Amino acid sequence: MNGFRRRSHRVVLLAVLAVGGFLTAGVVAGVGLAWNPTTGTTTDTTPTTTTTPTTTTTPEGEEGCTPGFWKNHPEDWEGFSPDQTLDEVFDAAGLGSLGSATLLDALRFRGGDSVVAAKRILLRHAVAALLNSAHSGVEFGMTTAEVISLVDDALATNDRDEILAAKNVLAALNQRDCPL
Repeated sequence: MNGFRRRSHRVVLLAVLAVGGFLTAGVVAGVGLAWNPTTGTTTDTTPTTTTTPTTTTTPEGEEGCTPGFWKNHPEDWEGFSPDQTLDEVFDAAGLGSLGSATLLDALRFRGGDSVVAAKRILLRHAVAALLNSAHSGVEFGMTTAEVISLVDDALATNDRDEILAAKNVLAALNQRDCPL
């Protein structure tokens, strides 16, 4: 009888281990069941998802004025002045030597093949986007904070392709219908 009990305990133990392993594998696989060997119970661990709606206020708009417009019409600027420096608006770390240039200077920047040249190209469109976003008569589609964040993030990479990608986003927005 002792041999039978030992064998039956082994069978029960193996069965418990097998079921426990199966349930544990189910948890690892994402099935959502967990075995508690202490109590011998199975618990449903299926994750639940809750959706919470959020509201982001991004100005709607299909308007934007080009860097050339803003360069030739400083009297239309709102919220910024032509003699304000780039490092007063954008993060100085990403600007490097360009930080002391004025916003009006940036609208005159030309490009080239270097990373600094890419930064100049971006900053020309960044200033136009900044002025578009700040102007009460332009429904631009980005806030001033979003423009600054996009530009700061791109400049911080110091990667020509990333910088030009940000420029392309702003250039597309700047080259829409100008209501001014």
